[in-house]
Amino acid sequence: MRALRSGALLTAIALTAAAAAQAAAPLDALLTVDNASANPGDVARVRVVHNSPDAPSVDVRVDGALAFAGVAYRGITELASLPPGTYQIQVEPAGAGGAGPFVIDASVPLAAGIDYTVIASDFLAQIFPAVLTDTNGEAPAAGNARVRFFHGSPDAPAVDIALLGGPVVIPGVAFGESASIEVPAGAYDLEVRVAGSDLNVLELRGLALAADVEYTAYATGLVADGSADRTLYLGEGDRFRVEAAWQDFQGGSGFARAFGASADSGQFWFFRPDWTELIVKIVDGGEVNERFWVYLGSLSNVEFSVTVTDTLTAESKTYVNPAGNYASFADNDAFPTN
Repeated sequence: MRALRSGALLTAIALTAAAAAQAAAPLDALLTVDNASANPGDVARVRVVHNSPDAPSVDVRVDGALAFAGVAYRGITELASLPPGTYQIQVEPAGAGGAGPFVIDASVPLAAGIDYTVIASDFLAQIFPAVLTDTNGEAPAAGNARVRFFHGSPDAPAVDIALLGGPVVIPGVAFGESASIEVPAGAYDLEVRVAGSDLNVLELRGLALAADVEYTAYATGLVADGSADRTLYLGEGDRFRVEAAWQDFQGGSGFARAFGASADSGQFWFFRPDWTELIVKIVDGGEVNERFWVYLGSLSNVEFSVTVTDTLTAESKTYVNPAGNYASFADNDAFPTN
């Protein structure tokens, strides 16, 4: 079911979105528990996932009445109970008060005893509601967890879900599609690969899956904005994109993994998640020399490179540390503030 819309409505909502500062949306994943509570059997239950990376916060209306208010990107609502029937589900900019414009306006049939997840999917210009039906009572086999994967990254190709460095467990899921698998309960390190290749675009480490529990993992964000596990966005409005790569003394290499980000600084690990290898900070030095300053603090002597990109101008700088060197340094003339 896709949105009912006109060019005028799209123009209006695009202007609304442009007026709100949209942060970067690197490729990432959300996880929900789908059977945390049982459907009583005489109602339908519905939740909404906001997964349109360039859309503003939204209000969701059911038959004209406000059901969910101010749902931000990557937001997931609680389950709302409704008598079985067919309902008009409308999505509009937060605070519009029912006046629209409605970027999603769809008639959705809901059956008793069933839980539904309505996902606002794709870029704003072609947003549509993807509707998933939960299994409701079809429990995983004893000792197993069930995981459903929904591909919600609109600029990503089809992907495989695999054990980290191991075999594929869910093959070839295209954008807007979902697939499920049962696995023994436990902790898993997974990776998302471009389908049919070894190209790893996102890692999901330490994913704890409990017995008899059903989960949905939603791919979110944009390949164009990087990957949440290896890209830092720093500065006001996520202006600066920071990525790093390393090579050890044995010739092994890889992407640095990002963590611990604040507004102006963040960290990377190279070899294991509990070892910080690199710290990056970007300071607005406009009052001094009308430039942004880039600071790097290294806790490793392997070769590494750090690339900082000003997303407003597309200007980038790459800083290289040669093998055997412990580097901490500053560039007080990195990028113009205006």
